Amino acid sequence: STEVVPPVDLPVNKKRGRSIQSLDPHHLRPSDHSDISGFIRPRFYVISKKRGRWAFHVTYYTLSSASTRVVVHFPREASGFLYYKPSTTSVLLDGEIRFRIAKSSDAFDEGSDLLKPDGSVWKLGLSGVLCHKSYSSLADLLLKENASLRSIPPQAILAHLHRIVRTLDRRHITASDFHDVSGLFAPLYTFELEGSDTSSERAYIRYESAKEKPLPFPLGTHGFLYYLLPHGDMTEGQIRFRITQDCSPSSFVGGRDLTFSTGLPWHLPLHLLRGSTISGIACLLSEDLVANYSPSEKETTPPTGDDANIDVQLPRKRTSNPVITEFGQLFSLDFSHGRYTLWIKLGRQHLENVIFVNPLASHRNFRWYSPYNGVALCCFEPSRQPDKAVLRLIKVIKPFTRKVHAKTLSTPTAAEREQEVTEPPEEGQLFMFQGRERECFLRGSLAEASGAATRS
Repeated sequence: STEVVPPVDLPVNKKRGRSIQSLDPHHLRPSDHSDISGFIRPRFYVISKKRGRWAFHVTYYTLSSASTRVVVHFPREASGFLYYKPSTTSVLLDGEIRFRIAKSSDAFDEGSDLLKPDGSVWKLGLSGVLCHKSYSSLADLLLKENASLRSIPPQAILAHLHRIVRTLDRRHITASDFHDVSGLFAPLYTFELEGSDTSSERAYIRYESAKEKPLPFPLGTHGFLYYLLPHGDMTEGQIRFRITQDCSPSSFVGGRDLTFSTGLPWHLPLHLLRGSTISGIACLLSEDLVANYSPSEKETTPPTGDDANIDVQLPRKRTSNPVITEFGQLFSLDFSHGRYTLWIKLGRQHLENVIFVNPLASHRNFRWYSPYNGVALCCFEPSRQPDKAVLRLIKVIKPFTRKVHAKTLSTPTAAEREQEVTEPPEEGQLFMFQGRERECFLRGSLAEASGAATRS
């Protein structure tokens, strides 16, 4: 069912229909000014020779749940102009219809774009306007004022509207596989195998979560999804997002991979594509693409019976850190936590999750307490002692700051105060305590995986 949030009180003289003759900020007229405050689906009329006086509607946004959809009215003071904002990328279809809050066309530049409650810009996507019949009058006006948009093939409009991706092989990507997901929480992709008669597959792609709240893709996230073959310290292949300057496939080489907020590469592990909400991507992962790579020298050991079960041992959801397979491999640590869990691969046989303590933490009130906030990329290195490792800080992502003692914590003992005066190391240095290297007990896992036992 669909519910409508009651609108705010409307002025008696507010127009129920409004006419517009231009979407160009340089040619707006006083009659193009519209007040849509409090409306659920305000109606606009476009005056054109082709269709005469033809209407279309817009909505602010909709809240959806399992059983109901709630249509939210436009906020107070939503008074201004619909206008066309051209694309800032090489893809014309990345342009948008926005609403500029301004008192008059002369004050357009001093105005501001209408925002949604989450802070994102209210907009109509260009591909949706050009594709949906309900916006036909708006599309006519848009094409009349922007001749360059008339040359866009219908197939390109559909591919952009549904975020169609036809290959994950970086060697065969085309301009139609390029998409901009900046600021989106869960963009819906459509995966179609080129030349296949089977129906397409769809999947929502998400960035990451912080404290169980989803985060949107960062601004500037435009480029190509692609499959990265396993190499180096990778345990399996991954889906990654290559950020490029434009939609040209040649820009792929000069681009960079999207990263999590930790600075590590954003990815979708291959084993999570099976039987999950993102399994639709797997239709583009041909056997040749997944298997077509040359194993490195250290991977030439014949597979054992245990290798067949390695996928079963992998974590059942995407973790914030990769599976650690060797010394020197980067992972992220949030130093506000007292201890961590990392997945570590033991040779070719199996995985284990290892718990180790924050090297800056102290044990108080039956738990590990960290006196610092901060995030950094670190790596393990072999210790002089068997079955142990030392930790090196490689790069600070969020600067270290001292916490204020919580009232619920008891007064620290002398030993705890000594621990808490330990300063974080500089980038490139090892974590130390009382002049000695801080060691982590890892049961020899990394020594097995990398073939390195101890440092000399």
